[in-house]
Amino acid sequence: MRDLRAFRAARGFRLPADFACLHRRDVSRHLIFVLGSAAHAGIAARYDFWTSYEHDITNTTSLDVGFLLDGKWHKDGEPIEIRSPGTGQLVGVTYRASAKNAEAAIAAAVRAFEVTRKLGGYERQRILRAIASGIEKQRDEFARIMALEAGKPLKASRVEVDRAIFTFSVAAEEAVRVGGEFLPLDWQASTAGRWGIVRRFPLGPIAAITPFNFPINLVAHKLAPAIAAGCTIVLKPAPQTPFTALRLARIIEEAGWPAGGLNVLSLSNDDAGLIISDDRIKLLSFTAAPRSAGN
Repeated sequence: MRDLRAFRAARGFRLPADFACLHRRDVSRHLIFVLGSAAHAGIAARYDFWTSYEHDITNTTSLDVGFLLDGKWHKDGEPIEIRSPGTGQLVGVTYRASAKNAEAAIAAAVRAFEVTRKLGGYERQRILRAIASGIEKQRDEFARIMALEAGKPLKASRVEVDRAIFTFSVAAEEAVRVGGEFLPLDWQASTAGRWGIVRRFPLGPIAAITPFNFPINLVAHKLAPAIAAGCTIVLKPAPQTPFTALRLARIIEEAGWPAGGLNVLSLSNDDAGLIISDDRIKLLSFTAAPRSAGN
């Protein structure tokens, strides 16, 4: 720190007043930024970027968001404070779902599957396009939430939001391209004039577990294909970054995806094991550390 202050004095470069209070990762990032920028004429512009970045993401009201279960938002679990990894600022409060909630979410996904499996491709396409449009309308707010709860720079957060928009847009196109095969079986005289038809059906309720480092796009990579296929989902987002997933869930709900078709629960690692081991869950999409899924 003394060397850094000496560098600052020699260059006439002013660091934020609360520099010493920053998280260790942010201190390293600022130090690399200072040393890497010293040789460039654009040092002042880069400093302005960081100060405006800090102002933009911290000038916000803390969130208070429950979990989504069977088309309803609940705040009846243990409150969980989410804080910025960079500043320690309170981002907001969400609520831990219980094992009982996990069981109810699976049951809701099973019931909703009887609706989603019958949706036409054009209906699933319309919903996915509405989701992509909803994310685009809230692009800056998504980026801001990710910057707060994940510690991502705003620029990187905006890029990730754009990728999520693209992911849902591609899924919308694929929703009407779930094709099959028409196979001739006249390989011998006894099967002359016979044909085989291969048709694809939605698999059923799926479980999705996502990590903190891509709070929207890795969630999108799991939800968008499932919706395109007509499958229902029980999602456990990363405990560090629940608000991005919950905001996305609100958009999916408003886009017309049936109640119970998406359930988003902040579960403990042990309780997350329930959504993996249950036979009613037909597929697991998992991107996270093994401990995130319990034992």
